[in-house]
Amino acid sequence: MPGGLGDFINRGLALNRTSLLLVGAGTAAVLALTLDFLIDTAGTALRPGRKPPTLRLRLGAAGGLVALLALVLVIPRPGGAGGLGDGSKVTVGAKNFTEQILLGELLAQWIEGRTGARVERRFPLGGTVICHGALLNGGIDLYVEYTGTALLNLLGEEYDPGAPASAVLEEVRASYHERFDLAVLPPLGFENTYAIAMPRQRAESLGWSRLSELAEDGAGGDGLHAGFTAEFMEREDGLPGLRRAYGLSFARESDLAPELMYAAAARGEVDLIGAFSTDARILEFDLVVLEDDRSFFPPYEAVPVVRRSALERLPELQALLEELAGRIDSQTMTSLNHAVDVEGRLPRDVVREFLEPLLVEEPDRTAFPKAAHTSNYKQPHD
Repeated sequence: MPGGLGDFINRGLALNRTSLLLVGAGTAAVLALTLDFLIDTAGTALRPGRKPPTLRLRLGAAGGLVALLALVLVIPRPGGAGGLGDGSKVTVGAKNFTEQILLGELLAQWIEGRTGARVERRFPLGGTVICHGALLNGGIDLYVEYTGTALLNLLGEEYDPGAPASAVLEEVRASYHERFDLAVLPPLGFENTYAIAMPRQRAESLGWSRLSELAEDGAGGDGLHAGFTAEFMEREDGLPGLRRAYGLSFARESDLAPELMYAAAARGEVDLIGAFSTDARILEFDLVVLEDDRSFFPPYEAVPVVRRSALERLPELQALLEELAGRIDSQTMTSLNHAVDVEGRLPRDVVREFLEPLLVEEPDRTAFPKAAHTSNYKQPHD
């Protein structure tokens, strides 16, 4: 259940945070030991025959624990400051990797900072299908999706290679409205596309900067050891489609977790990987992305997706979220990812620092603050 100890464990796994894992797993272990103690004490008290001399002490301790647990359960949780002025709550979701958790925090802190609303965070939820399902069934009100993923994996449509990002966005927006009753808002300003990456020194020595060069000079990848995530190896916008588009056939393909494949490429354990274009580890491990010169990969613009019922309940929400349009370019997103994945900082702190200049207090809370953070600003892709 979101908000329980599982959240700490999931976040610890997603963010590689031992402290969060210990909080979740440690507390669960304490609760399990407490329950075991209570059951054993009750069994001893009810068992026929002579009672051990320590039973009275154990019963006293058990009574104290039961009273403590009852007290915790009846204490009311503190409420928020009122959602968008009418006491409503906004529930934000996110997938189970660093960038998504950052984007979930971005939406949550932006709504909180601009309105004082009560925001519930439900992340990391899981993969694409889980987040989309939570949106449809009302488990969350909004999350950030990528247009290419929405087009191919959620709508089941085909991508016309070379189609502009604006065309993909409009198709996704119209189909989401018609089929799911969901609103697709303007892009945040960056794409996180699949990318084929390899060690820079190796790519330069071979003279490869484009995927077509790998396909031609590398005999379609024959003799190369590739490392991909399990999802990439199955998705049509992943390895199966890439094979057809470029005629690739690798000598060996390994299923690697995202947190392992970048280091594996840097160490030479694999020749190339299926990376994510805004992942900071591309820079950290000095990898180079080979250009998709046949435009196989579709645009993957990051867009907030919101339930229309939430927009009807909270009329100010859409305009508020649209103020974020174009505010995050690829360089900025990569930097935010780097702060978490490489520097080891917490997503909430990274987002708070990024949003601070945008959340300047003004008498008119509905007006977008003309903040100083414009150095990485780009208009949404056309």
